[in-house]
Parts: sequence; structure tokens; C-alpha cells
Amino acid sequence: MAIFTVKNMLTAGDFIRTTREYSSAQSLSRAGKNRHKDVLAIGRLRFVYALPDSVAQLHGIKSWDGFQVISGVEVPEGLRPLSRISKQIGVGESVMMGWALLNRMDVYWIGGHFAARQEDAQLIADKEKKRKAAFTIPHEKRKKRRSI
Repeated sequence: MAIFTVKNMLTAGDFIRTTREYSSAQSLSRAGKNRHKDVLAIGRLRFVYALPDSVAQLHGIKSWDGFQVISGVEVPEGLRPLSRISKQIGVGESVMMGWALLNRMDVYWIGGHFAARQEDAQLIADKEKKRKAAFTIPHEKRKKRRSI
């Protein structure tokens, strides 16, 4: 399976609610700009580094066994949420998750959201469209009758 779980990141809102370190999203954003706190942006979503225990407790994960777990440092650049990718390439999120289960692309679960690289999804979508086009029979044009 090519679905990787990031076990030490929470969304900014969840981080504020659970840790009470910062009073608002604005103060957390300011801390990220001033380099007091590491904030990772994927699309419009903001993620903050947290303890794996707090991530597991918030999402109801009893054990990390059975997951392909990576840390937030290993997350590649250029990720976008699957919801945005699906709108741009015209393929549903469930189809892209199927591609990930078949090891065609990598998908990352970060703080309750799925993200992937848009370039990888676009390549697979283009290949699928070409494959489907090869199986379709082109529509025959009608011959015009000439009246004498």
C-alpha cells in the first residue's frame, strides 16, 4: 500500500484546541512566520508538529502498528489536498485512493486529510483517459443523401 501516515502532525485548529499553547490561528501563524513554531502549509491547510500520542488520541488510533508511518520531516514538497486535485484533473478522490492502494501513486494522511502530488495524479489520469479512448469505437458519420 502506498498510503503513508504522518503521525506527528495536526491541523492548526486541532493543535490550538488540544494543546492550548496558542490562543488563536492568527497567533499560531505569527509564530510560524517568526520561526518560533514549525508550520507546514499544504494548499490552504496548515499543519503543526505535535506529539504522536496527542495525534493518536485525537483521531482515535489505538496503535500505530499496521500503518506505514513516517515523520513530518519526511513529507515531500509539492503536496496538495486530494479534494483540490480531484477538481482539477476531473477524477474522484476515491479513484485516486484506489490508485494508491495499487501502488500507482503515493498518498499521505496528515492530520485527518489526504494529500498527494498533483503531477503524479495527472500522469495517471492521462494514461487512464488514453486507455479508455483506445477501447471506445468512434461514432460513424451518416452519409448524406443526394436528391436528384
